[in-house]
Amino acid sequence: MDGYITKGIDEQGAEINEVPYPTPNVNRQVVTFAYQKDPLFTIRYNHEQPLQN
Repeated sequence: MDGYITKGIDEQGAEINEVPYPTPNVNRQVVTFAYQKDPLFTIRYNHEQPLQN
């Protein structure tokens, strides 16, 4: 694996860190990337009883 060429880039241009895993049976490395874009949302609560301190 070429660590210089193998990279992930998000929508803002920031690099996503890769996580390499060795696979010794075939003398190779597998690489994975993790990226999550959280949606914006609003949570509303309706309480039947008043909140306690």
